[in-house]
Amino acid sequence: MDLGITAKRNMFSKEYGEFRKITGLATGNIYVIPERDERVILVDCGGPLDFILIDTCLKSLSFKRGGELHLVLTHFHFDHAGSAARMKRLYNAKIWAHEHEVPILEGKEKVPVLYRKGLIGTVLLSIPFKPKGMGFSEPIVVDHAFKDGDILPLLGGLEVIHTPGHTPGSSSFFWKEKTVLFSGDAIINTFRFLTLPTEGFSCDFELTRESALKLAEFAHERGIRALCTGHGPVIEKPSIQISRFRKRVL
Repeated sequence: MDLGITAKRNMFSKEYGEFRKITGLATGNIYVIPERDERVILVDCGGPLDFILIDTCLKSLSFKRGGELHLVLTHFHFDHAGSAARMKRLYNAKIWAHEHEVPILEGKEKVPVLYRKGLIGTVLLSIPFKPKGMGFSEPIVVDHAFKDGDILPLLGGLEVIHTPGHTPGSSSFFWKEKTVLFSGDAIINTFRFLTLPTEGFSCDFELTRESALKLAEFAHERGIRALCTGHGPVIEKPSIQISRFRKRVL
């Protein structure tokens, strides 16, 4: 797979060999991976309006409603799971999520989204009127719950790495066949260099740090060819960036 060749690009979507990345309207990344005829895997689905971008991408792949669509979620935040209900209604998508995220996604449990930590969290919690439902998505039925170490029967085997801290069930995924790592928000690339997620949106920031270091070590050991973060550009041949990130975080 030549991840360096850009075959098609517009303001929201870019193609990397065997997968496409859509930048959602709320900046969350959506990864679209055609596995075979009439079967597509999504890693995250962006915010509540990003189903429009996903639908456009799927049509460009000649994927029709009635095909087999799987949506694998890194965590419940609205900029990553916000279009899940729409994808289920439009495409009967099968939803995969960590067992700790399931009751939140299904609307059976509420957890804070904002925390009075860091500049952003402190400022946002000081605003008297906050956007309604910020951080939460329309409840959905999760079809498959997973846990750390599971190998999902997708893409020839998609390994689950539980990376809690940002949310209780935050997870990353290793596509072993192509040595691609989907980090979710465990490690992000918003500012064109690798960082931890925003402290004010993380339930346990120290645990976030531990998870990120574990994931960085995993990436180093596996010699990954591409790092697909929850925010920011894909990093091809990311060993140098990951090494620098580990030094900064340690």
